[in-house]
Amino acid sequence: MQALCLLAAFVLSVGRVSTDYVVTGPSLAPPIPPGQCPYVFKDVNIKYAQGFCPTDFQAKNPVFSTSCCNALEGLIFQSRVQLANETGVLLLPQSSADACIKAAAQAFAPGAEQLFATCGINSTLLSIESGAPCGTELLTVYDFWEASGHSFPGIVGASCFQASDCTACMTQVNRKIASLRGNATLLSSPACQALGQIAMTAAAYPVVVANGISGCVRKVPILKLDQSPVCESLDWDEIDFSSAALSCGPAQIRSDRCCDLILGIGGQAHSIYANRTGHSIPQDQVQACVAALNSRLVKAGVTTSVAERCQLGPFPLLFAVGCYNYSNYDARIPDHLLVDGAGDACNPNQGNCSNSICQTQFDSASAFLANSSDPQVTNLCGFLVMSQYLARYDSLSEITARLNCFVNYPAPLALGFVTSKSRALTMSAIAGIVSACTVVLLILVAITAVVCKRRSLKEGLDECLGRGSRQWTGMPGLMLESFSFSTLKRATKNFSEDRLLGRGGSGKVFMGELRGNLVAVKVISREPAAGGSKEFQNEVLSMARLRHRHLVSLEGCCNSPRHYILVYEFMANGSLDDHLYPPKGGPAHVVPEGSQTRFLDWPTRMKIALGTAKGLTYLHEDCNPRILHRDIKPSNILLDSDFEAKVADFGLAKLTTDGDTHLTASIAGTWGFMAPEYAASGRLTDKSDVYSFGVVLLTLVAGRRPIEPLDVQDKVYLIEWAWTLAEADALQELLDVRLTSALKEHAAAIDNVTRIALLCIHSSVNLRPTMVECIRMLTGTAPVPALRPGLIFTPSSLATPGPSSDWNSTDGSAGWSGLSRGVLSNQSVVSGHSMLSNQSSLSKIELAARTESIEADDLEPGTGT
Repeated sequence: MQALCLLAAFVLSVGRVSTDYVVTGPSLAPPIPPGQCPYVFKDVNIKYAQGFCPTDFQAKNPVFSTSCCNALEGLIFQSRVQLANETGVLLLPQSSADACIKAAAQAFAPGAEQLFATCGINSTLLSIESGAPCGTELLTVYDFWEASGHSFPGIVGASCFQASDCTACMTQVNRKIASLRGNATLLSSPACQALGQIAMTAAAYPVVVANGISGCVRKVPILKLDQSPVCESLDWDEIDFSSAALSCGPAQIRSDRCCDLILGIGGQAHSIYANRTGHSIPQDQVQACVAALNSRLVKAGVTTSVAERCQLGPFPLLFAVGCYNYSNYDARIPDHLLVDGAGDACNPNQGNCSNSICQTQFDSASAFLANSSDPQVTNLCGFLVMSQYLARYDSLSEITARLNCFVNYPAPLALGFVTSKSRALTMSAIAGIVSACTVVLLILVAITAVVCKRRSLKEGLDECLGRGSRQWTGMPGLMLESFSFSTLKRATKNFSEDRLLGRGGSGKVFMGELRGNLVAVKVISREPAAGGSKEFQNEVLSMARLRHRHLVSLEGCCNSPRHYILVYEFMANGSLDDHLYPPKGGPAHVVPEGSQTRFLDWPTRMKIALGTAKGLTYLHEDCNPRILHRDIKPSNILLDSDFEAKVADFGLAKLTTDGDTHLTASIAGTWGFMAPEYAASGRLTDKSDVYSFGVVLLTLVAGRRPIEPLDVQDKVYLIEWAWTLAEADALQELLDVRLTSALKEHAAAIDNVTRIALLCIHSSVNLRPTMVECIRMLTGTAPVPALRPGLIFTPSSLATPGPSSDWNSTDGSAGWSGLSRGVLSNQSVVSGHSMLSNQSSLSKIELAARTESIEADDLEPGTGT
């Protein structure tokens, strides 16, 4: 079980392929209009079939080979599987079946009806009115899955995957269909077997496994999928191969653990990738990734025969069955089955490694989900359970520690990883490289200075981004597709207002469709006053290299004559702003089909807070160079179909280096979320993002915007109101009234989040936690410290800094005039009023109008005061 469960960390490459029909569960397919054929006959499949048939089939006495008829049957099979995978439908009404045979013949070639008839291909095979071959209880893909005890095709795909001899595969396929719950005589009949083969191929996951079954059943693929020659997903340079070298190499130290170690190494690399992206590795890279692992093992002194003995091939990376309704990586197993029930049992700090508590937890979860006594099914389910568990952790050190705990490797064979320090060059090597490159660098600087004088910023940006090329090669690491303006125009239906998702100070975001997938198309104005050039460059430089499960992915771009255009992954549930706040007035935005605003309960709000924190931590800690976002707010926190949070909109982001303690930047951002020291002086640090995150936490608790001009006077500013409530030990009054019923179960968590938020918005920069510390406090692995004395800043109080203001003041207060000083003692605060609360000359209606204007346009670079 140990060796098998280790595969969990290195399994099931589903990439970004949509979840299959069986996983998403039963649903009623739309009715098929009478006489209409729902099948799609793809050109590539038609051309393949044409290659087996004579070109003169309309001659008086054409000669038909068996291979031609098999190819035509394969063409029908491919189309039936495609429909069954999408809708579950296996049989058609008679009029539709007739239409499909006619459509297939016409698609194949003019006058091919006789060819189909000669091969015995007629509508009887497709029609439900001709009878149910397997009985009336087996009419859809879901029926077959249900009749198999929720294991269809089960482990049959193992014998079909990359099979050179299909004998074993066909035996397993036919035996599986015959074993279903139903009429045994019907289930063994050729007609039922043929229908079951369609259902089985449609239910198989992912595509390459379905291709294995269809390749044996009908000698055709369902979807041709070429394997990539390069493994771009897994970073083997992060992994320490020394333990595998000791066990599997010439030293042969505990050689009985060799395969465990190799599988564990695969688990390390896969799990950190899954954590950063939210997906398993793409299925078209599995062979390249296995080859890359084998190459690294050979380099470490492990012979290729060892890898073969350990059965390290691409199949375990693709195959996941066994877990009830969780048969691929994108179907998320509930948290209580991973860690919540028994806590983090595989945390080595809890001492559960030597007493098997860690293994017992996962054996129990696997047995529960598998719902089978078959050890193969239980083990395959265990793969998925362990894989999703490890991907919860954000660092390779945490993942490695839990793998070591689970398998309990003997010393000195514990899995390891390469730290940034050990990967760095020595100082002497650095000195040598610097000396050798100095002259070249000076020459390049001189050339660059001359060139830069001869071109404008606009021309430089277009040239830098490789206008007109499919891949941008001018900047290392950028791998973005360049779309034409006409392509994006079609994708958004001419940038129709009916497809408008949102708007900001420098452009709009539209919903588009490319290659059948929804995308978000951000159009940034090229007008100099809009700052679009800088925003476009920032987003490209910031986002093109980033791949993390809590960051929105940049998919491509376009340089049109009038706009900069960016193409992002589409987020089905919009932004946090859409669900947390009541809508404001203004133009309506499109609501994607299947998406609707919903009330966010407390567990969902916690999930969003933690996801946002993880995304920011990745920007601050794991990126090189580090990235400061500068505009964290609910409208820039997007939500996928499972309400997982992803940080978006990097138009104002700043890149830093490891040596930078701060940056000085023109002021940009959104009032209410902007850190006071940054708004006053332009001095930017990672704690500026922490401040914005703290305001987001407050809005999650309170369910309102940070500035509500039409509210009662004491509640206009959320930050000021929160500190006032803290003074009175009445923080519970801050709670969104819609969450009142959650207090019974979540009171402690709500109080903790509120206090974490107050720490994040502390006036003293040094007293704010880092994002790593925020995650620890949010997850309960670190206590929330007592609040400390500080000042209360509101947007109005930042408008008139005193003449001697000094950001370096130890408590952050030097030189500020007219601010409210709060003194926190024993979790209470004494607070006065902000300047704005005394500005009676500004009416609430005027204030509301000003606030709406600021939030709609935000602050563009150089305009904040």
